[in-house]
Amino acid sequence: MDEFVRELVDLTGWRGSAYGPVAWDAVEADLGVELPADYKELLATFAPGTFNAANLNLGKAIVMPPYTAAGKPDHLHQFRTEMRELREWQEEHPEDVPHPIHPEPGGMIPWARAAREVLLWVREPGQSPDEWTIAVSNGGIWRFDKTVQVVEEFGCGAVEFLAGLVRGTTVSTVLAGDPENLTSPPLAARFPFRPVSEDDWWSMSTIPADDE
Repeated sequence: MDEFVRELVDLTGWRGSAYGPVAWDAVEADLGVELPADYKELLATFAPGTFNAANLNLGKAIVMPPYTAAGKPDHLHQFRTEMRELREWQEEHPEDVPHPIHPEPGGMIPWARAAREVLLWVREPGQSPDEWTIAVSNGGIWRFDKTVQVVEEFGCGAVEFLAGLVRGTTVSTVLAGDPENLTSPPLAARFPFRPVSEDDWWSMSTIPADDE
């Protein structure tokens, strides 16, 4: 097991299982790119759900497998709103979003989200998927003031970032939202991980063709 997946299991006390396999071949064929192995192992280990920061004031990350849209797995479906907002902001403020956005060549790909924020892989030329780092974005329109970055980058992979968030050693100013949350008294997370119920998951993740 990946070391950071194992650490998340230990940090959260998770003893459950994923709700079903993901057809990664179909997902990756649709995206046109292979995804990192640690992320796929994370989704094979945990149910869909929310990883909370050790200090709840500092945000959360909602990590869910690809939805099924019109009978096919669709990795991007759950991120459509956040990615549209980010693209629109990049068009008006290109200096705030320094990387291309998928499906542009080498574009950032979403892998998790929060209340309004989106977590992305940052891909550099020549990197394998397991070398991708991550970024957190508020899409520009959701930042509290201009001191908060639109795209905040971290030099680690997705699962390592989650472990740091839950452990309390990784802090994202974007996920924290209001800068006052960075200095207000800590609010300890009672539940480091909150899974979505299996019934709710299948209901929310199955999108009929006429809702596309």
